[in-house]
Order: sequence, then C-alpha cells, then structure tokens
Amino acid sequence: MKNKKLFLFVAMVISLLHSTLVGDQIITFFMRPFPTTTEFKKPNRTLQKIKKPQKLSQYILRAMVKKYIPSGIFCTYKGYVTASDLNGQVIFPRRHKDPIINLLITNKIVPIFMLGNTIHHWEIEEKTPAKMYQVERKLDRSAGAYFWEVQPVPVPQNRIITENIIVILAKPKYFYIPTGISMTTNNPQLRLPDIYVRPGICKEPTALYMLTIKNFFQTITFKYKKETAKYQQLIHLR
Repeated sequence: MKNKKLFLFVAMVISLLHSTLVGDQIITFFMRPFPTTTEFKKPNRTLQKIKKPQKLSQYILRAMVKKYIPSGIFCTYKGYVTASDLNGQVIFPRRHKDPIINLLITNKIVPIFMLGNTIHHWEIEEKTPAKMYQVERKLDRSAGAYFWEVQPVPVPQNRIITENIIVILAKPKYFYIPTGISMTTNNPQLRLPDIYVRPGICKEPTALYMLTIKNFFQTITFKYKKETAKYQQLIHLR
C-alpha cells in the first residue's frame, strides 16, 4: 500500500511538471539557407555594380545580411504576425485542431472589410504571384509511425486566405519546399518540415509593406522564465 501511494504521488508530480513545461500548443518550422556551391564573381563585374553610389549602398547592405538569409521573413497565421529569427525559426500558437497546414507564399495580401474596421477575411492581391503547399501529418498503420506528407496544391481561385493557412510574405521564386514524406511524431506541438530560402531574396520591400498592415495583426513576442538550471521560452501575445 505504501509503495502504491508513493507511485501515485510521483506520477502526479510528473504530470504537473509536464503540464507546466509544455504550455500552449505551437506550430513551428525552420527556414534554412538553400544549399549552393560557392561562386566567385569576376572583379570587373563587381566594379561595374559599385560605380553608382546607390548601387554601392545596396551592395554593402546585402553583403552584411547575406549570412542571415532565412531571418527577418514575415509570416502570418490566424490574425498573428511574426518574423523568422536569426536561426530561421518561425513560431505561432496553434489555433486549429487538424494536423493539416497550408503554406502560402506570396508577397502581397489585402484585407476585405465587412463593417467599419472589421475584417471579414484576407485575400491574395490581384496579379500577385503565389504558390501553396499542403503539409499533412499521417499515420502509417502497418509500421505504427507518423509522417509529414508535403505536396503542392492549387492556389484558391477566389484568392481567399482560409484559417489554416500560414502566409509567408515573400516572392515564391525565392523558396524551395521539398515535397514527399518525412518522419515525425504524434505530438500536439506541430514541428513542420524545413523549407529553404534561395539567395537573392530582398526583404526590405516586405518590411516596409508590413508597416501598412501590421495594425491588423496581433504580434508575437517571447518571454523567458528562469527555472532551476535552465530557462523556459514562453509565447507572449499582445
């Protein structure tokens, strides 16, 4: 009897600790630099680029941020907006049940208003390039293993952005999303497969564009809680 009580006590403590550490469910994925071979440009070509003062400043700026290609890329989901961090990670609070996510890549979206400042939905701006991929978690019952299946899907003809869509605000030509399957686990925290960002992406126009629409979104920041011998990262919505 004494051992049984001890076992129940330990199980209860572990359960409480687990619920404290896990917190809210999230959706997260990493943007990685697209693997390329090193190419050495001819000196004469570089000199031609930097002869003009306006080109020189652009050349220096792009050289400074080249190391952090996957960082600073804005994404939206369910009324939230965030940007990939220096590691290329994007984190959103999970706000829908099914383990199916659509990734939409486009550089312009527009709000459709219902009454006053109430937004009914968002749409892809007319004549704006867009690509979409479906990421679905499935179960291989014979092997008892879970996996992600990624496949391209058509962009909605009505251009409406539905609730289970994560929008990556950039031009589609700068992204490579591997299709097929990759292994995962049956975890409520959705860790999507990595996606890849090609060199040459220009993030400055999108950053300026976000200034015009950021007031329609709730921003995500992070707080850090100190615990014994470690820090815990918490999502802070504001």
